[in-house]
Amino acid sequence: GTQLRRTMLKDGAVINLLLPLLGKSADARSIPASLTVLAQYMAAERVTKMVEVINGRTEKVALVMESLANPHNVSACLRTAEGLGVQHVHMISDEERRRKANQGITKGCERWLTIHRHSSSSACLSALHREGYAVIASALDSRSSPLSSAVKEAKEKRNTDKVAVVLGNEYRGVSDECRSLADATYMLPMTGFSQSYNVSVANAMSLMAMVDMGMVQPSLSNDQKIELIEKWMMADVRAADLILARHAIAPSSHQRNT
Repeated sequence: GTQLRRTMLKDGAVINLLLPLLGKSADARSIPASLTVLAQYMAAERVTKMVEVINGRTEKVALVMESLANPHNVSACLRTAEGLGVQHVHMISDEERRRKANQGITKGCERWLTIHRHSSSSACLSALHREGYAVIASALDSRSSPLSSAVKEAKEKRNTDKVAVVLGNEYRGVSDECRSLADATYMLPMTGFSQSYNVSVANAMSLMAMVDMGMVQPSLSNDQKIELIEKWMMADVRAADLILARHAIAPSSHQRNT
């Protein structure tokens, strides 16, 4: 059968590693059994890193990529979002473009993100609005505002502190449908001869501007943190399903990307 090698971590040590995930008021009873079991098959440093990363994650800002054609641009945008603590990324594409894009996505990065896939811009933006996001779209036209102004306008319009940023196709930009459904459009500053930025550069500039605005702040609830670290542990530990089955434990909140 499959050989499963445990680390030397004991239950008490595992609890001490996991408690910082849930804040000062948490105790051992707050930690699901699935986490304490899986952590025993991981290095302490790995568990600590996961806890630290999740404690820095935000859902206040989400990234939306509409019909990006170049898988390398998709990967670059994902790496930037992940590196800055943005947890939720929405990808709009038809099935063929989605298949090609998926081939180029860096799995090492995607595994740490929550990827939402949509077949149309209207479906994506409707879902974001239902989830309480204001939506701003990058658009090179005279009606677009500076990013900070667009954020303010969109947040006031939707009465929310959550903002989703839409970046469009490398050649066409955001679609007319997306512009019409967005709460505001914005344009990044440009004073040279170039007429536009590469989409991955525009993504980095947009997200960093939102970091500077104080919007990319840790915001996950304890339930969201538990769901996320369990998902990461399930992907990180070899034969995780088998391990939990041997302990008669069902994953408490493990969900795959939608």
